[in-house]
Amino acid sequence: MRRKSGFTLLEITIVVGIASLLITIGSNMFVFSKQSARDAVRKTDVNQVRAGLEFYRDEDPDKYYPTNLNDLLSSGGGYIASIPIDPLQSVYSYYYERDSSNPTNYTLGARLERGGPSVCGSCGAEQCNYCFGALGILTTPIPSQAQPSLPPTNTPGIPTATPTTAPTSAPTATPTPTTAPTSAPTATPTPTFTPTPTPTPTPTPTPIPQRFCRWWWCF
Repeated sequence: MRRKSGFTLLEITIVVGIASLLITIGSNMFVFSKQSARDAVRKTDVNQVRAGLEFYRDEDPDKYYPTNLNDLLSSGGGYIASIPIDPLQSVYSYYYERDSSNPTNYTLGARLERGGPSVCGSCGAEQCNYCFGALGILTTPIPSQAQPSLPPTNTPGIPTATPTTAPTSAPTATPTPTTAPTSAPTATPTPTFTPTPTPTPTPTPTPIPQRFCRWWWCF
């Protein structure tokens, strides 16, 4: 009988499942790489704007930052070539605001797709999570480049008196009772065995038969 060639239903199911898993993993990795690439562009754009802000402030008589980013294009010789636009301009945008009460401070932010929670102004559809605050200091850690936290500063306070513990006298050693030496028991002398003399047997006299003679006949 000739055996039919082909795949069983179980084999087909296993192959389809493995293929689906590989496709899912590949698509997730593709999306992750695209998001990471866009975030890298955003960080580069923000750093360029920061550099232009510092150039502007150095040449400003009052050492103020510009009111808006357009001043970086029109003032002086131009501090940046163009105002950058978010890679997903239909969804996100960059954020800039000068502190009205203190023009020497500003807030500059962007929305990272693989960033942390929101910490500053609006970056379009969502809040910014990659922000530079007063004097251009980064105010949110980057997941891939977490900023080291500063150690806490010890604030001097009123010293608390430490209660002193009264010295505890060392315990007196209890003398160990001495046991009087016990005299060794006197050995009892072993009685000397005196041999009892064996009595010498007295020889029994052998009776000598007496002969009777009568005339010439003895018996």
